[in-house]
Amino acid sequence: MNELLDEQGHLKTAQGLYRQRQLLLPQPSFPADGLTKLEWRLVRYLDMLTRAGYAEETPAKPPAAFVAVAVACLRDNAQGLQHGLAVAEAEPGLLEAVFDAFGLFPPAALDTELEALYQNKESLRLALLTHYHRLGQPLPQGLLAHAESQDKQPELQAAALRYAADRPEFSGERFPPYYRAEHAEVQQAALWGGLLRKDPDAKTALRAALEHAQDKDSGALLRLLALAGEADDFPILERYAEHNPAAGLPLLALYGRQSIVPALLAALDNPASAEPAAAAWQTVFGEALPVKPRLAVVEGDSQQAVEEGGALPDSAAARAHWQQVQARWSAEARWLDGRAMTPTALAERAAAQAGAAGADALALLALINPGTAVPHPQAWQHRRHTALQPLLSAVSAQPEPEVRHA
Repeated sequence: MNELLDEQGHLKTAQGLYRQRQLLLPQPSFPADGLTKLEWRLVRYLDMLTRAGYAEETPAKPPAAFVAVAVACLRDNAQGLQHGLAVAEAEPGLLEAVFDAFGLFPPAALDTELEALYQNKESLRLALLTHYHRLGQPLPQGLLAHAESQDKQPELQAAALRYAADRPEFSGERFPPYYRAEHAEVQQAALWGGLLRKDPDAKTALRAALEHAQDKDSGALLRLLALAGEADDFPILERYAEHNPAAGLPLLALYGRQSIVPALLAALDNPASAEPAAAAWQTVFGEALPVKPRLAVVEGDSQQAVEEGGALPDSAAARAHWQQVQARWSAEARWLDGRAMTPTALAERAAAQAGAAGADALALLALINPGTAVPHPQAWQHRRHTALQPLLSAVSAQPEPEVRHA
């Protein structure tokens, strides 16, 4: 009876930890160390479930599917693969959880099985390609070529181009034919592939795409423009930040050139844009600004400022800080976290930050250090650290989680 209660407790904890990880990954920013500790706890509970003999054949929800497949892979790699594929075929909505388990405990025969599943299950093709991208493993050439050729399935085509863009072994020749694609996701994926390969035509096509983009697509294109960081493109990003501070100021921080400082200071002076400006300031300079009371002018015999509640970032402190560091910032450099964007600095930020902040650091690293195969933003933390280790100067590699097989 106690053993059954222990197993149920371990199961509930493991599913809860996986659910917590899924909620954390899309967040704007949080320390990667916390995510690493969460993942190590999850692995320990999976190991305990494996040794306790836990098994579930028909999981109905993603946390249950993840735990069932991960435990099956731990117990028997080959059977775990077959169990995971059976779960995915029975309920396509569980494919992400299945692939998360495969990403943590990769089955040896995954390539062969996935190619067969892709050929036989058309409804799973997009999800398979998307999640195989997340695993960061080589994709069978025939599968990739088929997906890229699907003009009548632009979502599948875009997934193939995103995968190819992030793999340095693919040349830049495959991307230009899609620079002016009608489907926004196809175009964006191709432009990203061209930018990573320093194709000057990609930058020209990106600016042209922005001129004709619908509002719903402009944000993604502007992010590419900010990542590329060309000096001549600052006015475009500045105008966007003026009209949409919440979305535009983070892009200025991503752009990271000295020309952004007057725009950030002006935004800090405006209560309506002060908070996103302060967040952008911290991204660029690596320090949070102090706050000051929010004041309101009261009309009367003599005007006076009184506190109206709340606080605002202190723009005077920002100006003082800028005076201190300005001489260290060359006109050519791009800054992030209070220092120039170098491969080592970006790798350290990617290792230290999870969420969107970590994803941005990985994207910048891929651009600034051509030919680098960066890990997917949603990769398990020990795999992210292993991939980044050659560029890290002070962050230790994360060892593989130790598990004991049943």
